[in-house]
Order: sequence, then structure tokens, then C-alpha cells
Amino acid sequence: MKKELSHIPKECVAYNFTKTARHLASFYRKIINRSGLQGMQFQLLLAIRLYEPVSISVLAKKLEIDRTTLSRNLKRLEKNALVNFENAEDQRIHNVQLSESGNKILTSALPLWEEAQNLILDRFGTDNWHQLLDSMNKLERIIS
Repeated sequence: MKKELSHIPKECVAYNFTKTARHLASFYRKIINRSGLQGMQFQLLLAIRLYEPVSISVLAKKLEIDRTTLSRNLKRLEKNALVNFENAEDQRIHNVQLSESGNKILTSALPLWEEAQNLILDRFGTDNWHQLLDSMNKLERIIS
């Protein structure tokens, strides 16, 4: 049975994308963590800044993550005074936006993101990245 399964890790699209995504996320995290941000906080702050003020539901759709997971992560950002919540016109909806501290830490993290991005592009090649991005977009359209 082991021999029958041994080809899967080498050939499985999901396995290889997941493995590579974990390595990439770790690479970026190691560099961006120097700003004081941890985990996916940089991505969350960036998305909030791009769409603010934004409801949790809309932000979850934009980030393509579970609303419960997002809420848990936003609570950590709120505890660290990086985001603020306010009621929208519909009192049932809470909008989130960056606090002054959130804007400052995001601004300080951007050069670190650029450092990580440039290291990857220098090593992998910009042309390779654009080809891979095109391929990933095709794959996403196929499976969506």
C-alpha cells in the first residue's frame, strides 16, 4: 500500500501548493515579524487599510477566509490597539478600521514586505513569477 501511495506527494497539486504556501508564508513572516507584527497581521492590516471602513463580512470575503477566524484575529488586533470597531448605519454591522497605531505599524512593516518580496523575485525571477501567477489564476478559474 505504501508503494501505491508514494507518488502522491510528488504529484498532488494541493499538497505541493500547500507546502509551498507554508514555506512562503514562513519566509515573509520571518522578515515582517521585525516590525512587531505576527502571523497574518500584516495581511489583515493591509486589507483593512485598502477597504476601510469595512465590515467583517466584506473583509472575510475579500480575504477569502472564514468569518469566525477573521473575527478572532481582529480581536487580537483590537486588543493591541491596532484597529477600531464602529457601528455602521445598520447597528448590527460592525466596521473595522486601522487606529493611528495600526497605520504606524503597517507603514513600518511595508519596507520589510518589500524586502521579502524583492528577495523572492530576485531569486525566482520576475518572469517566472508572472508565469506562475497566470497559471495560478487559470487553476483558480478551473476549480471555482
